[in-house]
Amino acid sequence: MKRAFTTIINFRRQATSAIRSSSQQQTRWLTTSPHKPQKQHFMKRPISIANSPTNLSNICGHSSFLLLGASYLTTEILTLRELAMGGISLSILFQYYRPLPLMIPVRWNFLFLFINSAMVALLLKEKHEAERMSPEEQLLYKAQFSKMGFTDVEFYRLISCAKKKSVEPGFHLCRRNHTQHRMYFILDGNIQIKTNSHIIAEVDNHSFVGEMSFLSYLHSDDSQKNATADAVAGENCVVYEWNFDELKTMLTDPSNRGVSNAFQAFLSCDLRKKLFAVDQSVTRQNSINKVIQNNSKSKV
Repeated sequence: MKRAFTTIINFRRQATSAIRSSSQQQTRWLTTSPHKPQKQHFMKRPISIANSPTNLSNICGHSSFLLLGASYLTTEILTLRELAMGGISLSILFQYYRPLPLMIPVRWNFLFLFINSAMVALLLKEKHEAERMSPEEQLLYKAQFSKMGFTDVEFYRLISCAKKKSVEPGFHLCRRNHTQHRMYFILDGNIQIKTNSHIIAEVDNHSFVGEMSFLSYLHSDDSQKNATADAVAGENCVVYEWNFDELKTMLTDPSNRGVSNAFQAFLSCDLRKKLFAVDQSVTRQNSINKVIQNNSKSKV
């Protein structure tokens, strides 16, 4: 029994001696190692708040997710980018100011922050240019296009593709059964719509001409791009002119989806207004013809 007890004590002494020897070797390696010591960060521990179980680092982390969540709820691209920038910035603080900084996500977040900053700068530049439109364009935007769901930036993109020009009486904006390559918006003047030299309708200010051909072209149906009637200037007119190819390229750009939706809604509304006017004109003409026929029968 005494021999067994002595054996156990000796084993424990040997184990303790081995542990001490290993610890001394590790200390000697660390002090003589040629590797550089680990970089000491500015804040070794998160800044704590007096009488609070949390710290500023954790607050930055929660705030980051709140801002990113808010960015998912907005449809306005500039606001979304700004919220994303705020969320990324707070996320960087949360990931860096901790006992062991997470440098991989910190570096990637700096890249994402730079990308969002560049995009916000471009959006602000475009918004600034939209606010500096000519008084005539601003008046047109407020009177017509803003009611159709356009923002000032979307209207600026659309009007930047157009050319303003003046046309003289007798100028053909469209020719029946001819391929149409341009669409017009009437700023001032009167356009006569003719079929077989007969005036079937008139188009006044703030209306489109050639929109049916453009809508066919927009949906890649080239066989129906021909004009269905003549559109002739009845007086001196001022118009905006769009080239079909340039306008389609702009509207089919994914970044201009809002412009495309608002523009096609405006065209649909304008077509409905014209069809209603034509229907009223036909109804009125039929009534006149009926009265003339009744008068002729009475005289007989």
